[in-house]
Parts: sequence; structure tokens; C-alpha cells
Amino acid sequence: MLILNPKSFVSDKTFRGVKKLSLTLSRIKNLILSPKSFGGSAFGSLTISHSSVHGPLKTGTFGRMDRMEKLHITDNEIKGMESHALGKDDIETDEFVFSNNQITGEIFKDAFSLSVKDKVIIANNTFDSVASGALKSIKTLSETAEMNFKHVEIAKFETGALQFHPSYLDKITLEHIRILNATCTCKKVPDWVEPLVGLENSELQRKEFILSLVEAVTCESTDVDAVDR
Repeated sequence: MLILNPKSFVSDKTFRGVKKLSLTLSRIKNLILSPKSFGGSAFGSLTISHSSVHGPLKTGTFGRMDRMEKLHITDNEIKGMESHALGKDDIETDEFVFSNNQITGEIFKDAFSLSVKDKVIIANNTFDSVASGALKSIKTLSETAEMNFKHVEIAKFETGALQFHPSYLDKITLEHIRILNATCTCKKVPDWVEPLVGLENSELQRKEFILSLVEAVTCESTDVDAVDR
């Protein structure tokens, strides 16, 4: 295992040709990741934690990577994510964890573009702005795959912001999703949760998923009947 903490700049040549290395980038105050920072590498596992990423994650930052066992991005401050920031050409991993991150810029469409065999955990994150289809390109590699999407705060979103790939609709657990800066009432929650999903799947899948999301979502509101959902 290689652990790096003082180095702040990762270019497209830093890890070129690496084979089966378990890499941890941790506690970097100004982590600069260039496009294709991890391209052409074959990590056994990759962890980025407790760091502040300079600028948004660029398209292709995590692209053209061989399949790895684990990809963990945790406890970071990230200034947005461009399209295909995670997986320009669709990366594969057994386990993907994206937790305790604060995303202060926009998360663009297809920002997450990866295929996962076993487990996806997206938890305890704060998202400033989520574009339509930002999460839709996370796909499964097996019938036993599962996803946990919980304890997430979203300040702004486009229609379809919580649109997930059809392969995950019956494998996802939704808990404690909080929408900030939204005026809503208990009776009207289903009305604005529906565009939040914006699914393009069968009507049955759509209805079942919306019902699950309605149970998981709360919103910031001064309306009396929204206080104790």
C-alpha cells in the first residue's frame, strides 16, 4: 500500500503504468487533479480522503482505468464534478464508497459513470447543485449488487437529479434525503419528488421508486404541516 499526503499535484503521468497498487491520497489541503490523473493505471484499490480538491473534478480524471477492488472517496471538499469525472470510459470496481463529502459546485450530468459489482454507498454528503442524470450512469455488474443512498443533503436540483440506472431501481435503499431551500408541505411532497426523479422506465418501476423516495425525503420548510413529517 502507498499512502501520499504532502504532494498536492497529480498529473496524467504520476501513476501511468502502475499495476495493482493500493493507493491512498490523504489530508492534502490543495489537491490538484489534472484530467486523466489516474488514466492508464491499474490500481488494486484507490482512496482519496480528508482532502480539499482544487477546482472541480474534470472530465476524465478517473478514466481508462483497469478494474479495481475498491474506489473510496471520503471526507473531502470538492468544488464540483464535470460530466464523466468519475469514469470517462466507464470504470469498473467491486465496491464504490462516496461518503462524508461536501460538493460546493455543480454535479453535472453523468458525473458518476462507473459499473459496480457488489456495493455502492453514497452517504452523508452535501450537494450544492445536482444536474439531471448526474447519478444515472452508475450501473451494476451483477444481480447481487446493492446501493445505499442515505443521509444526503441537496440544496438545488434539476428535474431528474435523482434518476438512477434501471439496473439499480430494485436494489437501492433510500434513507434520510434532505432537500434544502425548498418550500413544501406534507401533502405536496409527492408532487415535487416526481420531477426530482424524472424516470424514463416502466410506469410500475416509476411509481414504486417514487413511493420509496417520498418516504425517504424531508425538506426545509416553514410550513406548519411540513414540520413533523
